[in-house]
Amino acid sequence: MSSCNLTRAFALALALITMSTSTCGVAWAQSPLAQLKLISIRKMNDAEIVTHSSEQGSPKYAVRFRLQIGADAGVYLLTVGPKGSPPLGYCLSRSGGNVVWLDEQSGDDRDKSPGAEHLNREEGARWVLLPAMAALEWEIESQPSRAGREESRSIFIRKDTGSPPIELVAPWYMVGIGK
Repeated sequence: MSSCNLTRAFALALALITMSTSTCGVAWAQSPLAQLKLISIRKMNDAEIVTHSSEQGSPKYAVRFRLQIGADAGVYLLTVGPKGSPPLGYCLSRSGGNVVWLDEQSGDDRDKSPGAEHLNREEGARWVLLPAMAALEWEIESQPSRAGREESRSIFIRKDTGSPPIELVAPWYMVGIGK
C-alpha cells in the first residue's frame, strides 16, 4: 500500500471510530462538531480560595477546559446563564475500569449518564449557539483526587435545535496528590 492509501485508510478508520462514538450519544472528548480538551490543572493560591471557593482550609485546584467548535458549522451548548457561562454537564469518576457519573442534583452515582434532559430541568438552563470555529474556556474548582481514582467532566452539545444532544467527555485526569 502506498503512503497515500495508508493515510486514507487511517482517516477512514478515525472517521468510523468518531461516528460510532457519537451515534450512541457519548463522544469521548471528540466529535466531528467539536472537541473538549483539558488545558491545565493548577493549585489555587490563598487569595483565589478566599474569593472563589465556598470552602476554606483544604487545598483547592483549578482545572481548565476548552471547547473548540469545528470549522464547518456552529453548535448549541447547554449552559445556565448568558453566553460565555460555563456549560452544564456531569463530573465523572473512574476507578479500576468502572466509570460513574456523579449526579449532583440527586447525590446519586450512576453507571450511565443521566443525560441532557436531566440538566435541562435546572432553572435557567438553555441551549446557546456558538458559531463555527468558536472556543470557550472555563475553570472548575476541584479537590485532590483520591488514590487510584481519575476524574473527568462532560458537557452537552447539539448540531441544531432538532438534533439529539451529544455528551462530550473530557480526557481523564488526576488532581494534586491522591490520598
